Amino acid sequence: MASWAYSQLGRWDDAVEEGQKELSIAEEFSDNSMISFAAWIISIAYTSKGDLGRAIEYGELAVQKAPTPGDKAWAQGPLAWAWCQAGEPHRGVEVLATLVPMHRAARFVPGVIHATVWLGEGYWLAGEYDKARQTLEELLEMAERCGMRFVLGSAHRFLGEIALKTNPTQAGEPLAAPHFEQSIAILREIKAENELALACAGYGRLRKQQGNIAEAREYLTKALEIFERLGVRIARATEDGSAGEAGLVTAPLARALAGLDPDRPVAIYACGPTPMMRAVATLAAPHGRPCWVSLEPVMGCGMGGCYSCVVRVRQPDGQARYVRSCLSGPVFDSRKVVWEELVH
Repeated sequence: MASWAYSQLGRWDDAVEEGQKELSIAEEFSDNSMISFAAWIISIAYTSKGDLGRAIEYGELAVQKAPTPGDKAWAQGPLAWAWCQAGEPHRGVEVLATLVPMHRAARFVPGVIHATVWLGEGYWLAGEYDKARQTLEELLEMAERCGMRFVLGSAHRFLGEIALKTNPTQAGEPLAAPHFEQSIAILREIKAENELALACAGYGRLRKQQGNIAEAREYLTKALEIFERLGVRIARATEDGSAGEAGLVTAPLARALAGLDPDRPVAIYACGPTPMMRAVATLAAPHGRPCWVSLEPVMGCGMGGCYSCVVRVRQPDGQARYVRSCLSGPVFDSRKVVWEELVH
């Protein structure tokens, strides 16, 4: 379990190294249960690091090698989490929603808690905000009772993100600030720096949205400092050159894509202004890199009833049809979006 602990501390290379040692020993003894265990532990490390191609590879290995239904249930959770992170949240949620009651029926509390936190995040990524909120609020009580502080910090972060998304004015409930503040306090105390950086980033975006630029800059800078300390490569660009290089963010992205090994699996994720996401998608296409974009049309109800958030997306038959972003998104494969019809 040292590998998992390293992942939660943001020490991803150590997590992978430790997991590989466990996998080698399991393979030496031809113990499929331990091979499966080590593989899904490595999958968690790669998902935490953001190397989703390898995360899915090891998650699939874990499921393949699982010799019993119990081993398979353990292995399916990390694989489903990797799917959620890799732009397939509906696929991941479908699996996780079956694992939670399975672990609960077996009274296996660690399984319940970890599958629930991944399920809550999956619902959030899928745009199913009410389900995400309900799932994560139930998780808070369980994690508090069991003393699982990393899970508490993560759950509060997700609830802050959901509140910020569903109540952008923050004029009333649900409020994002208390969740972000609790998340930051918990994660700072336990030194879970990778999750702390994400919480600081969320809090910084909240303060920017509220017009508190100084505090927004403080927390966003803190998040960047942590990411850089953890070995995440960051390229900064501002149009006026006040931070990083002067110009558009597509310039450093173009250089990074040009310098990549063609055989290295790399995916691109983009959020922000529509013209920027369209430019990123245009850059990704000739390099054959999958690109996922988080579209942000106004969602009147968030439940598919008002049709205010429709976007045109190409279907498997080649035809472009309107879909409701709140149900089918908000994350889409950039190759399927009909960019010409999106309002900037």
